[in-house]
Amino acid sequence: MTKVNRRWLPVFAIVLLTPLAARAASIEPGTVELNGFFTFSHVSATEERDEPLDDIDRSTTLFDLEPGVGYFFNSNWELLGNFIFRHESFSDFDEDHFGLKGSVYYHFNTTGSIIPFAGGGLGLLTNGGDLDGDTSVIVPELLVGVRWPFKQIVSFNFTGGYRHWTNYLGFDAGGDEVFLGAGFSVFLQGGAVE
Repeated sequence: MTKVNRRWLPVFAIVLLTPLAARAASIEPGTVELNGFFTFSHVSATEERDEPLDDIDRSTTLFDLEPGVGYFFNSNWELLGNFIFRHESFSDFDEDHFGLKGSVYYHFNTTGSIIPFAGGGLGLLTNGGDLDGDTSVIVPELLVGVRWPFKQIVSFNFTGGYRHWTNYLGFDAGGDEVFLGAGFSVFLQGGAVE
């Protein structure tokens, strides 16, 4: 192990153990939540071309918004349905896509205030604009994340995962996506308990 690696061990230990030292949190069985996840990415690039051709500026922007409703059967298992809104912009080309996704999450028991979870799901996405009428399928979506309940009625959520797309954005191609997201939940019934 190098010096650099050993130097980071205490930092990782503190990050992992601090939530365990705080109060224990869980979600009440029968809890209903409204939640929303969002992701944003933007890439700018310049395609350099030989003279006499001018360089081309290319940029890609992706904005994903996924509001949803979840139900906790018990403190561990949650069934979640999401509406998907995805906006993509490629240089001068814009597309909006809409869809639905269903997921099941398992929330791990913890002695800390942060609740880790893992889950899986599947979904459909209709493609707009020039791709109108084609449908993409998300099978599977696998994710992990953490939920940080605050004041028993709100939870801040952070997630990361993997999606496999078929017929990606209407093109006859499969695609793989790795993502990071953040969002929040508002508990309408039930909520977080200590």
